[in-house]
Amino acid sequence: KIWGTNANDVTTVIIHLTTLQGEITTAQGAINNALNILPETTATEITTKLTTLIDLRDNHGAGGTPAEQVA
Repeated sequence: KIWGTNANDVTTVIIHLTTLQGEITTAQGAINNALNILPETTATEITTKLTTLIDLRDNHGAGGTPAEQVA
């Protein structure tokens, strides 16, 4: 026994940690990509940009709701 557990348990933990490491690496890559797109950007600036993008998506930049845009 290793650390009071059997070798299969240790192997299982290693597999899970390796998977987690890969997921963390992927997440870090996504974070780095976002930071490269928005260098030195504050949370407030990101919120403003996100709000603008959502408006463009939903209302074609017209502001307000789609019903207001049609009106």
